[in-house]
Amino acid sequence: EEIEEEDGEDEEKGRKEEQFEKEEKKHEIVSNEDLELVKEMMQSENLVLEDEQQPLMRIVEEEEETEDILSKGKEDKVTEEFSVLKEAAVLESNIPLSHISPTSTPEPISEHNTPPPSLSPSGSPMPPPINERETIVESRAVSSKSTSPKCLPHRCKVSGRGLYYGVVNHSSSFTVDCSQAGRGRLEVIIEAPNGENLEADGEQLRDSVFRVKFVPVELGAHKIVVLFHEQDVPNSPFSCEVSDPSSCIAMGEGLHTCSVGEEVEFEIDATKAGPGTLQATFDGTAQPIDFQLVSCVERVFRYRYLVSQAGEYTIDLKWVGIQIPGSPFKVTAKEVFPQPTACVILERPLGNVKVREETVVKVDCSSAGKGELRAL
Repeated sequence: EEIEEEDGEDEEKGRKEEQFEKEEKKHEIVSNEDLELVKEMMQSENLVLEDEQQPLMRIVEEEEETEDILSKGKEDKVTEEFSVLKEAAVLESNIPLSHISPTSTPEPISEHNTPPPSLSPSGSPMPPPINERETIVESRAVSSKSTSPKCLPHRCKVSGRGLYYGVVNHSSSFTVDCSQAGRGRLEVIIEAPNGENLEADGEQLRDSVFRVKFVPVELGAHKIVVLFHEQDVPNSPFSCEVSDPSSCIAMGEGLHTCSVGEEVEFEIDATKAGPGTLQATFDGTAQPIDFQLVSCVERVFRYRYLVSQAGEYTIDLKWVGIQIPGSPFKVTAKEVFPQPTACVILERPLGNVKVREETVVKVDCSSAGKGELRAL
């Protein structure tokens, strides 16, 4: 009985060992199958990544060309823009960020990774659908529209007197330099005080540098809007104050004739001429003894002068550098000789006069010329 019991234990032990070996061998076969499957999936993933990296590599090449065009000071901004584009492309194609770089190593496939795409009958990976590729390109175009490094409106330079001052019916101009602004469309809008837009002519001075000309037709502030790629350039819109020298009015005897040694005056009324400054010059046979501005009240200017020699003189009057109506004025200075016979006695005593009583004699010498009146 003891021998039979020992034989039974040996048989039971043998069966258990045999069953354990079968289970171990089965587990080894399953592990080998899993390993082969993992290797096959990783190989498929690598092939798919190579195909999907082609459009992304084109994006990388385009961005590298853009970096060569931009100035060195904008390299950081371009790098940041490229990072945004890569993230947008990754979101659209569901590719891990590390796979965009051609030197990166694909991550091992796990249960958390995206399953590999289906394979073609020949064993090569299937290309992504056409609509997915278009989505990647479209997302790049949309993201670059607002912050594209190729268009920098803030680097446009606008200069010229025509941005701030103008004269009615006279051409005004200013310059727009877009050489550092990249690619974009330049637009100029000039709005008159009455709300109408004026015509503006542009000419190219050199590469990406333009001169803009316009002719204001009315007095007042004109609005000048300069846009590059549909965005305002620095300091846009500008305010151009337009003056009208033709509204100035000059008057006074001193603009036409004068007498040697006698002071004369004239006035200029610029109340309706708009903002500006008056320039007055006197030239002729001899310099005047005295030519000065006597008063200026609410843009009404009064001048006074005196000449020492007879001859022809010129008075030149300009408002904002433009001749006012009638200017330059020709003035003739005459030498006035005494004419005693032109004196007229207006009042005198008749007959005898009384002692110690005041007696009055009035004489009009206004037409007798320069001289001295003596009463004896």
